[in-house]
Amino acid sequence: MSDSSKNHVRIYGCGGVGLNIVSMLPGTYKSAMAGFAEYLPCYVDTSRSNMLRKKLSTGEVYIFDDMDGSGKIRKENHRAILANTKAVLQQFQPTTFNIVVHSAGGGSGGVIAPAIVSELLKGDKEVVVIVVGTFNSVIEVDNTIKTLQSYESISNLRGKNVNMLYLQNSVTQCNELAVNTQAVHFVSLLLGLFSGQHEQLDTADLKTWLNHNKFTSNDPCINNVLIGHGPDLKPYYEGEHFVIRDPITVATLATRDMSARYNHVPAIKFEGYVPTAWQTGEEGFTMLQDNPIHFCVMEDKMAEIFKSLSNHLKSLKGIESSRVRRSSILTDLDMKDDGMIL
Repeated sequence: MSDSSKNHVRIYGCGGVGLNIVSMLPGTYKSAMAGFAEYLPCYVDTSRSNMLRKKLSTGEVYIFDDMDGSGKIRKENHRAILANTKAVLQQFQPTTFNIVVHSAGGGSGGVIAPAIVSELLKGDKEVVVIVVGTFNSVIEVDNTIKTLQSYESISNLRGKNVNMLYLQNSVTQCNELAVNTQAVHFVSLLLGLFSGQHEQLDTADLKTWLNHNKFTSNDPCINNVLIGHGPDLKPYYEGEHFVIRDPITVATLATRDMSARYNHVPAIKFEGYVPTAWQTGEEGFTMLQDNPIHFCVMEDKMAEIFKSLSNHLKSLKGIESSRVRRSSILTDLDMKDDGMIL
């Protein structure tokens, strides 16, 4: 196929984590290797501090005026962010398929990203969210929960699914570097899925894959996008949040000589056949080994994730409330009006 047939995908990196992940994407994908969409990155944040030591083009950056971070407080810049979301999309025009990347645990990315997603859905654009939840502190777990609830609310408001690939950052299980690496891998796979260069898989197919409720009559909600390979839909990484069970829709990428079958019967399935370079390494890389890649959409996975986060938050708050509060170190000394003890 000619290069003119390649799709372009807009990627919005929101907040510190979104900036880190999107800036890590290999430049080779921007030049669109065989079977990959070209991506159009942009970086949206409330602070320039997250951009230090990153070689970002000024034309790809949007910083909200009169802000310098949110200090992990979601309501800190909420109104100003919502007021300027349309300006972000005016400067960085969405494409048919878009990817939004951010952390759910902070005060900026967890507000900027849902605001962008809401406007994209309002404009009938397709979007996949890559969101990093965190177990690392009380406020981050609480923010993660509120971010997920916001997405469910936006789904109800817009009457469309919010399709989300959920990653989890935990100091005891998966640190920041590992999660960022996972995110880069999954963005790369999505750029392959959305390339428009795969035989038998077209734009209408992918829109149905993302909006299965139009076929199944299910109510719009948060859906989890999970990626696996082989007949058992084996996930690429360990973690309960990656396990695939009874997907509703599946889009498969394979070479013509592969078996694209798997041990599940979804409501809707699609198959696309990739360039041979994906398996032979002709372009200096190998995307496929012996098994196809299966992009699966599940409805009930988020309920499990939400329950896990809620239980963890309850446990953390229990520990916090059990701490003995110290007594004041003040005594009956002569305190002056200015607060000084002389």
